Amino acid sequence: MESKIENIYTFIMNSRVSWPGFFVALIAILLLYFFLKFLQKSLNQIQFRTKAGRRLQSGIYYLLLVYEPLAAIVLANLFILIHPLIHGLTLGVVFLLGFRHVRNYLTGKLMRLDKNFSLGNKLRSGPVNGIIAHVGRFGVYIQTREGRHFITYLHLMQQGYTFTPSDDVGGFYHLQLTPKQQFPHISHRVRLMDLLTTAPYLDWKYKPELITLPDHPDELQIKVLVKEEIHLSELIALMEEWGYSTRIIKN
Repeated sequence: MESKIENIYTFIMNSRVSWPGFFVALIAILLLYFFLKFLQKSLNQIQFRTKAGRRLQSGIYYLLLVYEPLAAIVLANLFILIHPLIHGLTLGVVFLLGFRHVRNYLTGKLMRLDKNFSLGNKLRSGPVNGIIAHVGRFGVYIQTREGRHFITYLHLMQQGYTFTPSDDVGGFYHLQLTPKQQFPHISHRVRLMDLLTTAPYLDWKYKPELITLPDHPDELQIKVLVKEEIHLSELIALMEEWGYSTRIIKN
């Protein structure tokens, strides 16, 4: 038994990683992460009509969910191998001190495997009932009539939660826009985003999300969060003035 322990110890001590090697791995992992994020953002701006396109979107989503913790584990192991004793003890202390945050982070990753944890869906947890305005690494922001609430994933697990289709809390809408006329040499995406910055009805805690339709390049879909439900009709009227026919897809 002692011989096996000695062999393991010798293997670890001999499997050293240099600082340059660690930073090369760090840069490679970060570059791959940013590439996946860019790919996800680009794909989310397209409304796919085929199953293959939607599967690709879902695949990138789930890949990013597991990529972060796996990348952290790889980097932690490489960091330990630079100096096993000192770095191992250091990470052990950090892990113990931040255990609750690590647990909350990993709980969030597991919960987000359910794609209902996405912007615009309506969620109830205890006394809080509203729409998901932002999904973070350690919790979600819920927009209610009273304001914005931050709830950690651990709290959601302990308190319990329900996704509700009820319409008693408004604010998040999915709209389709069709230009009434062509604007030569102007991108509708750029023009519309510029115009939206002047709209007084939007809640900019959630940045409007524009989606391109591959089969209809002149049409756009947009997801917006309005300050009050009554502002929706005023926003649609404003878009009509800008030259876009607007209809509600869902809310």
